[in-house]
Amino acid sequence: MPSSQDRAARAARFEAAAGQPVNHIQLNSIRGFYAWDPINDHQVVAYVTPRRVYLMDLPSCPGLEYTPAISITSHMEQVSATFDSIIPSNTGVPCQIRRIRPLDRDMIKDAQKHRGDVEVMAKPAPDMHKTTNGSGS
Repeated sequence: MPSSQDRAARAARFEAAAGQPVNHIQLNSIRGFYAWDPINDHQVVAYVTPRRVYLMDLPSCPGLEYTPAISITSHMEQVSATFDSIIPSNTGVPCQIRRIRPLDRDMIKDAQKHRGDVEVMAKPAPDMHKTTNGSGS
C-alpha cells in the first residue's frame, strides 16, 4: 500500500492533467467503462475508452479505494455530474459524482514514464458493472 504522501502526489498528478469540468459524458455501450482506477476515497479515473479518460470527483466515498468492483448509475448511457453516482461493491453506498473532468492521457502516460507511480489502468472492465437510474443493479 502506498504511503499517504505517495497517494497525495499521485492525486496531484491527475489533478494537473485534468481539464475543465463537463456536465456529462456519453458511454459507448451497456458495458460502461473500459477500465477504472480509484485515486483516493473521493476520486476515480474512468476510462470510457482507452483514449477517453475522465477524473470524477465524489464526496468522501467509504470503501472506494479497496473495492474490487464499482457500479455507476446512468440515464440512456449518459453519466451526469450532480445526478449520477458511483457505488463501490464492498459497501453498496452510492457516492454522488460532483464533477467530471477530461484527463490529458498523454500527460498521464508521461508522468508514468518519468515517475513510475501513476497507474493508467488499474482495474479492467470485467470488474465494472453499470446500473441505470431507477432500476438498481
